[in-house]
Amino acid sequence: MGTVDPDGPDRCVLHVGAPSGRDLAWMITIIDVDFEFLEAPAELVTALAGLAQRCARALAR
Repeated sequence: MGTVDPDGPDRCVLHVGAPSGRDLAWMITIIDVDFEFLEAPAELVTALAGLAQRCARALAR
């Protein structure tokens, strides 16, 4: 999936890639941890926004 480098006592950096932003969004969100981006390509931002909207709609029903 990728490589993980330590980044302090309670943080790490995950280096990962995928064929598409949608695939990368799935890979990142399937891991049950909070995350932030050092770099986020526009395709990934769009995919994550779409995923968040679909989840919000599902919870609102």
